[in-house]
Amino acid sequence: MTLVSSRSDTDRTMLGTKPTCPPRQETDDVECHAVPFHRWWSRQARHWQLRPWNQNQLMRRSDRIEGVTLILAVLAALFSVPVAGALGTAAYSAEAASIRIEHTSRTNVDAVIIAEPEQILGDIRQASLRWQAHDRARDAIVPVPPSAEKGDHLSLWVDADGAPSDAPRSSDAAAMTGVAVAVIVFAVTLVGGFCVVECTRRWFQRRNGIRWETEWRQIDSCGREDR
Repeated sequence: MTLVSSRSDTDRTMLGTKPTCPPRQETDDVECHAVPFHRWWSRQARHWQLRPWNQNQLMRRSDRIEGVTLILAVLAALFSVPVAGALGTAAYSAEAASIRIEHTSRTNVDAVIIAEPEQILGDIRQASLRWQAHDRARDAIVPVPPSAEKGDHLSLWVDADGAPSDAPRSSDAAAMTGVAVAVIVFAVTLVGGFCVVECTRRWFQRRNGIRWETEWRQIDSCGREDR
């Protein structure tokens, strides 16, 4: 039966007609995701083979130096974690102490606009204000809101001497400063280690490429002389 069917198909092909194909079975669309585990494993195995203390005679001196550089970079990144935490904590403590001093030394007073506000740039206006500080009147020209008019009362922060100052910072600013310092220290260590490893790898790669080219030229010249 198989021979007859094959011959029949051949005859149809020679006559210019195509053999009929069985109906295509419809299947549900199933997405298959192959995990390239073998690539990951081979890459990890290659990194392990490039360890500096490997006794393989095929390893070059440059490969061992690259391995040592990579290990030092990883150790530096791990060591930077407690260092970044300590520096962040120190920055938080210093900033928190400064904020506490601001809260204790600055006072919010009620000031009155005693002159018509003047427009200095765009919507920025300033006016002369008067307030009481240390049992005496104080005057100063400070920025005021765009809608402020003469005679309005404004809330003004003054320092221990009674001079205008900025409002004291929130306690959240200390936490943000500590986190920022810790993140910056850790990020600088990571970037620095990556740059050192990458520059070392590229330098040896270029150096080895030059050596390969020189040796191939010597082999090629020797081959021509033998001819």
